[in-house]
Amino acid sequence: MSNLPGDPWHFPRPMLAEQYLATFEVGLISARALFAARRMGKSQFLEKDLIPAARARGYVTAYVNLWDARRYPLSTLLAVIGRAVEPTGWHKLLKRLKRPLKHLKASAKVSGMVEGTLEAALARGLEVDEFAPRIS
Repeated sequence: MSNLPGDPWHFPRPMLAEQYLATFEVGLISARALFAARRMGKSQFLEKDLIPAARARGYVTAYVNLWDARRYPLSTLLAVIGRAVEPTGWHKLLKRLKRPLKHLKASAKVSGMVEGTLEAALARGLEVDEFAPRIS
């Protein structure tokens, strides 16, 4: 993979992205944290290497830089998640996952430290066509 002409500072790390995705697919972990000082390339890695590789494997991705969203972190996080699933709709998203969701949980914390989580569990043993979402 070569650098884009307009981005001479990006150091492509496709093999690292593939290693991260492989650890997710093994099923032993469901999250990974990247720690480094500011301006060390974490966002570049996510936006230019990991997210495109994840999308190529069929993952639904959402990215938000909470440093840039300090004023309204919760609404920014919710908007990004909404945009990630909006174009396909929930039913098409579930078909893409090939299994229905068992449960979906989202939370955010704003006091002092900004946090946000989205947790989804896939049901086992059901075909998507057998799944009819119910609203109660």
